[in-house]
Amino acid sequence: MAAAGLLGGLLFGIVGTGLQVFGAAKQQEAQKKALAAQQRAETIREQAMESDAMRRRRESVRQGIIQRAVAQSNATNQGAESGSALGGAYGQVSGNMATAIGGVEAARTAGAALFQTNREVLNYRKDEADAGFISSLGQGFSSLGGAFGKSQGSLGRLFG
Repeated sequence: MAAAGLLGGLLFGIVGTGLQVFGAAKQQEAQKKALAAQQRAETIREQAMESDAMRRRRESVRQGIIQRAVAQSNATNQGAESGSALGGAYGQVSGNMATAIGGVEAARTAGAALFQTNREVLNYRKDEADAGFISSLGQGFSSLGGAFGKSQGSLGRLFG
């Protein structure tokens, strides 16, 4: 009777450890899928940022072309198209355009660095999921080893 209880306890320990390992594997798989989805979302956000930066650069160039045309028109209407004022206006327009494009590029560069950091964090989380799985395996086997260790004396008396 005692042997049946002891063997039943060991069996439950083995089954429990197996379920613990299975659960840890499923949890790891789910974490990796969630992290992969987050990585895809980051890629989409990064592509949107790049598209927006390109649109803003083009808009800055368009505005520069418009401002340059307005300066040319104003100078022509005032009869000063060959004077230094037109050159100064062109210089001002070019400076404004360069400042706008520089701001867009600075924001894009900062965004790219942020997306790279987010990718690194997601990769670390994958490593963390793997470590959690290994830890769960260790706990399961430790628990099983403890059960065998506690029952060793009883098994020796039963079978010895």
